[in-house]
Amino acid sequence: MRFTFSTLDEIPDIARKISDDLPPEYDAYLGICELMINAIEHGNLMIGYAEKSNLIREDRWRQECERRLGLPEFASREACISRAETTDSWHITITDQGHGFDFQQVLASTAGRLRDVHGRGLIICQSVFDALEYHGIGNAVTARILK
Repeated sequence: MRFTFSTLDEIPDIARKISDDLPPEYDAYLGICELMINAIEHGNLMIGYAEKSNLIREDRWRQECERRLGLPEFASREACISRAETTDSWHITITDQGHGFDFQQVLASTAGRLRDVHGRGLIICQSVFDALEYHGIGNAVTARILK
């Protein structure tokens, strides 16, 4: 199963298709949505953490995402999500066309973000999936659910 996406509006339907037949005790849909949103906003649209905080406080986050989607430097960017199954697990991989990030630093500091206006997506993902592995420069992630 493989899909490409470029907008926030595409995320709910694709996440539902990817998560439909996964074990119900996992809330895979929620985790998949969080990872897909990260791929669009932080990856493809290059909205940083502090910038997102300001946009949320000003109630302009969604508007800024849509504005950037129309800019020439971002308009053609896509993210890709795929799901594969092995004998012992499901693997959901999301790749964006951004510049990546220092995922080791971010994963180590997620607990300190509990009181921020956002930043809990990776905490949710770490609790939903059995494993969360970033690859390369941080613009690809694989979430794993064990059978």
